[in-house]
Amino acid sequence: MRIISDTEEGKTYFVFNYQGKAIFEENVSSSKTQQISLIYALNRQIARVEGIIGGDGEIIYYHHDNLGSTRLVTYESGEVVFDQDYLPFGGDLAVVGELEPVNEVNEGYKYTGQREEAVIGLYYYGARFYDPEMGRFITEDTYIGVLTDPQSQNLYIYVMNNPMKYVDPTGMYVEFPSYGKFAEIEKASKSNSLFDYKFNLGPFEYEFSLINYSFTIPDYWQQIYEGVSFREYNDFVVLKVQYEAIANNTIETIIHINDKAYIDGKAMTVKNTISTFYNEDDIIFGGTGTFFYLYNRSFAYRAFGHITNKGIDMTPEELYGHYKYYNIKNHRAAVGYDKDGFAIGRGKDNQNLITSLTGLTLIMEDGKFTNYHDDIIDKDLQYFTGDQLYSTKHMMFGINRNNRQELYIFSNKVDIGFKKGPDKRLQNIIKELGLTDVAKGDGGGSTQWWLCNDFSLQYENRPLGNMILIRKGQGK
Repeated sequence: MRIISDTEEGKTYFVFNYQGKAIFEENVSSSKTQQISLIYALNRQIARVEGIIGGDGEIIYYHHDNLGSTRLVTYESGEVVFDQDYLPFGGDLAVVGELEPVNEVNEGYKYTGQREEAVIGLYYYGARFYDPEMGRFITEDTYIGVLTDPQSQNLYIYVMNNPMKYVDPTGMYVEFPSYGKFAEIEKASKSNSLFDYKFNLGPFEYEFSLINYSFTIPDYWQQIYEGVSFREYNDFVVLKVQYEAIANNTIETIIHINDKAYIDGKAMTVKNTISTFYNEDDIIFGGTGTFFYLYNRSFAYRAFGHITNKGIDMTPEELYGHYKYYNIKNHRAAVGYDKDGFAIGRGKDNQNLITSLTGLTLIMEDGKFTNYHDDIIDKDLQYFTGDQLYSTKHMMFGINRNNRQELYIFSNKVDIGFKKGPDKRLQNIIKELGLTDVAKGDGGGSTQWWLCNDFSLQYENRPLGNMILIRKGQGK
């Protein structure tokens, strides 16, 4: 629950869903307390109920335009109690024949369906407040934009200065307005998948009946094993790991190192490596870990990395004497967990982690995407070179540093690149999952993914030096 309105008349408390949409309000003043429940369908607010859904409170209905702006509000009888138009950037405009907008119910959800705080004249978009008079947000965007798109580098701009075409549902990114199956599709697609359309439903979709005011919330995550869930998006696959399951030893994470690239002529890919384990049925997930530089071994060259497994340093001795190892410890990203939860940080931050991988590259740190030109493409600092950011498959790891109880391991099913900044599809996934820190590993054939139901993102014949495995634990 969050307070976004605190005036002399009282306070208004809001409950939001994971999309950032208000689903419940409570207005508290010195004289009374009023509760309002909001009902959604196909990503639009269509009705509100005075009180709790299922009670006997009065219902009013919203009627929107193509941008999702509220144009009419009516009672069940059809009586109009709100009627107005809008200027292009959201300013109030009376309809033809009226001197001023009609608002008999003090309606606040107006331009593009966002809530207006009338006392200050600003709209609340979740991440930021928006001023319709200026056509600008009043605080900076967390995404710094890309050089190839100058409009994106204006941190206060609203929908790329094109409010007749785009909307910004959260104050963080631009998209086409959506309304179920009839949403405009950003790129034509022949697939019949639900997620080919710009539903922007996130993990929740509301189904309701205006007769009994009920709704259900389907969960798109599929539980594979206690503490491990899986979800497929249109262009990405995501694994969600619960830290509580590790703490309770319901599952355990293992770092596995292959000393040989081939066994009996078979390349040691993730799938082939798992098939050599005597208890392979206990493996829930296997994927790309990170890579080493080893001298005179089967893997002649591997990118620089560092591994800690259950408190034991597994880094090969050859690495410690190498002149570039300093950069690994101080610049490359660490992914792992300690006694309190998952962590992602710079390489030097892995010293206190129970299990960790170092040798990855940060693409988002504390809610801000990395500056690719200054932070990633730098051979001296041992980040990726430009060649390693080409369009291909990439394994990524993400957390919310304010929670640290869930680790998201994900990869793209279609090729994406990083040379021009983070792909829009990737940005949307990161924002929907609520991640603040994301690190990525190597790409191409090094990105391999195996799931216990034999789902495979990529089975390359390239052997892997080491990998991260999730397997069933024995419990406490």
